[in-house]
Amino acid sequence: GRPRSRAQQGNDQFARLQISFKEAIFGASSKVEVSRVEACQKCDGIGAQTGTSPQPCNTCRGTGQVKRVQQTVFGQFAQVGNCATCQGEGSLITNPCKTCRGSGRERRNRTLEIQIPPGIEDGSQLRVAQEGHAGIHGGSPGNLYIELDVEPHPDYHRQKEDLLYELPLNMVQATLGDEVTIPTLEGSEERLKVPPGTQAATIFRIKGKGVPHLHRGGRGDLLVVTNIVMPKDITQRQRQLLDELGATLDKPQDNPEQNGHQSKWLDRLWDVFRGTDV
Repeated sequence: GRPRSRAQQGNDQFARLQISFKEAIFGASSKVEVSRVEACQKCDGIGAQTGTSPQPCNTCRGTGQVKRVQQTVFGQFAQVGNCATCQGEGSLITNPCKTCRGSGRERRNRTLEIQIPPGIEDGSQLRVAQEGHAGIHGGSPGNLYIELDVEPHPDYHRQKEDLLYELPLNMVQATLGDEVTIPTLEGSEERLKVPPGTQAATIFRIKGKGVPHLHRGGRGDLLVVTNIVMPKDITQRQRQLLDELGATLDKPQDNPEQNGHQSKWLDRLWDVFRGTDV
């Protein structure tokens, strides 16, 4: 008979890779270093010394199995099992390779180049087929699984397929309105008109400037959230002007409509961080 196949697939390999925020959004080609078990280069994975080869086992005649017949009161019983001499391989290595000591495998360090798809999220896992540990007895290699660690960005925050950007405004810009430029993650700029009377946590949506969809075309949006920045240090003249302005304005705590508006913009800001539509 023929020796039975003992080929086994190699074990999977796991690695971690840190990438930038922009690489996760737009995709990139990156390198990862792994230490894995590969076929021995000295003996080409055979396990025998160069110039020699494994010899057929005399016990099982190269089949890897032996038949044992046992006589009982009920008759003869035949049992087939692995050959104890060659451990079921059908051959013996009389001159093992000195590099791998007859195992046919050795550990090596490799630098692999992988492609990161656009729109990948922090903590995602990439599967690279057959880049894991080498198989045994001619088996296929295992797979490589790479867990991605995305670095945070100082100006942008990700919410699913949208990007959040905080727009600081002073109280004059918010009161009278203004036209400002919003930097995009690509490096370009978008013009945005801030209407008069803009409140804190007002959300402006710039279509198509967010995160690319991972498994389909198109992109999310860029959500611009306003933040009214109050001055800490003012001049005497500025204080005088503010006092004059304050005397002409109603106090929000005395105006029920203003209190209702306060609750609305807090709800809208909370919706942004919950990922609901705005």
